[in-house]
Amino acid sequence: PRPDATGTSLLTSPVIDATTIGVNALGAGALAQGTYQYRFAMVDTSGNESTPSDVITRTVAAGGRIEFTNLPSAPTGGDFTSVNIYRTGPGGNEFFLLNNAPLGGSFTDTGTTPLSATALDTTLLNGN
Repeated sequence: PRPDATGTSLLTSPVIDATTIGVNALGAGALAQGTYQYRFAMVDTSGNESTPSDVITRTVAAGGRIEFTNLPSAPTGGDFTSVNIYRTGPGGNEFFLLNNAPLGGSFTDTGTTPLSATALDTTLLNGN
């Protein structure tokens, strides 16, 4: 016999549409000159991540900053509360956790927050 699955539900991981995130490369920051890549993953109340977004790439001059607006909003039927922001170093291709921000909000990468040692893991079903 099969186990009772009453009360069990399966949900799909939301997919972030990176094209809806506003992004501007500006001055008055501390980023080194170069091209930076970013990916975003929603985080639920248990700490699980959604599938990471496609890559967003921006180039800044020395002393620049990158502003993100219209971060992903909470999907219907999920318990996602925030978004993890992953970034590469200038000219890099490995993504590391930079920060966490509220869903639907904004975030500015001024270059003053160092990248963590937490690499983006795209091999797991839930992103990380």
